[in-house]
Amino acid sequence: MRENDSEENRQRESFMVLLQGGTRYGIESSRVLEVIPMPRITAIPKQPPYIKGIFNYKGTVLPVLSLAGLGNRKLDGQERVCIVFRAEGEAYGMIVDDVLKLIYDTGADIEFNMEDMNGEYLRISRVIQEKKPVFLLDIPAIIKIILQK
Repeated sequence: MRENDSEENRQRESFMVLLQGGTRYGIESSRVLEVIPMPRITAIPKQPPYIKGIFNYKGTVLPVLSLAGLGNRKLDGQERVCIVFRAEGEAYGMIVDDVLKLIYDTGADIEFNMEDMNGEYLRISRVIQEKKPVFLLDIPAIIKIILQK
C-alpha cells in the first residue's frame, strides 16, 4: 500500500452539508439514503430532546432525530427537511433546517476545540474548512450514545 493511499481515499469522500440554526454540519454522503420534505412525525411521550418521534418511511417506521436536540439547542421551527440515513445497520431520520450542497474532502481540516462543539449527545469528528467551517457529524458515536441511553 502506498503511503498516501488513505489520504487519497479521504480526499475522494463526499459530505452532504446540512444547515441547523445557522451552523453547517456534514454527514458522509455514503450514509444518506434520501433527503425528503418534512414528513408527518408522530411524537412519542417522555422522550429526550433529540428524539423528535417516528415516521413511516416507505412502509417502515423509523425514529426521527433532531440535530438541534442532539446539540441541546431549542428547535427553531425552521426544520424543513428530513435526512434518511443508515448507521449501525439501521435506518434513521434526522430533521434539519436545510440541505445546502455536496462537498468533497479537500484534506484542509482546521484546528478546532471539539470540546466546544461536542455535547451530551452531539459528536463532531473533525472540521473541514470552506467559506464557513463544516462540522462533520460522527454518526457512529452519536448512535452509540443514543442506544446506550
